[in-house]
Amino acid sequence: LSLTQTYQKLTGTMAAGSSSVAVTGRMRGSDIELSGGGTTWRGRVRDGRLELQAGEGRRITATRIGG
Repeated sequence: LSLTQTYQKLTGTMAAGSSSVAVTGRMRGSDIELSGGGTTWRGRVRDGRLELQAGEGRRITATRIGG
């Protein structure tokens, strides 16, 4: 997951294996919503990690590296 934040707006790429999809989204406080490839992920930033869940129950956790 690679994201760029401009104010509350998020844009970036989510990759798994050899495939990737463009994502867009918004942050409101610690709450976050990302959409891409027909899937919407909702979650929050907690203890330096991004925790997201898709509507069908898939979960991902991302940790910031660098910058």
